[in-house]
Amino acid sequence: MSLQEGNDLIPDEEMAEAAQTGHFGLFSRAFLLPGKNTVVKQGTGDLLIEAQTMCYVRRNTSIPVPKVYELRGSDNDAQLFMEHISGSRLSDVWPALSADDQAAVVDQLRGHLAELAAMTSRFAGAIDVSPVRDSFFAFAPNSVCTSEQEFNTTLLKAWYLNTAEWSEDEPQFPTLWQTLNDTMRGNRFVMTYNNLDPRNILVRGSQVVALLDWSQAGFLPEYWEYCRPWMRSWEKSTVVSLVDNIKHPYIK
Repeated sequence: MSLQEGNDLIPDEEMAEAAQTGHFGLFSRAFLLPGKNTVVKQGTGDLLIEAQTMCYVRRNTSIPVPKVYELRGSDNDAQLFMEHISGSRLSDVWPALSADDQAAVVDQLRGHLAELAAMTSRFAGAIDVSPVRDSFFAFAPNSVCTSEQEFNTTLLKAWYLNTAEWSEDEPQFPTLWQTLNDTMRGNRFVMTYNNLDPRNILVRGSQVVALLDWSQAGFLPEYWEYCRPWMRSWEKSTVVSLVDNIKHPYIK
């Protein structure tokens, strides 16, 4: 799949109408086109990686992922056209679900994560062998990592940059790096959804019908899917409740 530069983007006035009638959330850049069964997501050329990931997951798993129709635009201004799947956000209905329905949702999500975890790689990064798009690494020198030790170094630098000013002369770095490598080792790089939030999960009753927003997906250490949501500050109680119940296939 490639960007279709010959096709026109949806005009601003039509996108403005879509934003009023079919906006999918405060942080979403995806809109339901009026009178159509199509969602368009606005962004940059990075949407190409998201589209490739969605196609890869649809092709190789039974995970419900919206079908990708087309990708238009350029590296600076792009639009991803995809299937609209009707359903309720799990964040809106989770408290009202019965215990049996919650258990059914958890079982389905655990199965979907197991399918993802079965797809492995020799590197940590996006599907096109570029650095993974995870906001945790936004201010770190992120790169494609070919070993867990290399990933641990990137992880520690990102942690420093997210909490304090990074310095190569930081005296605690060697000790922390050694501790990290002594404990975080032997993990495979597996396909990771990396956006496990109830707002991104669509359900009809107790049936999971779609996992949305694959913008941060990629190959990451197998613990990442479980640990990453704990760093999210929004809707903390619902996220923690869901993730702690799902856990992850690699956690025995």
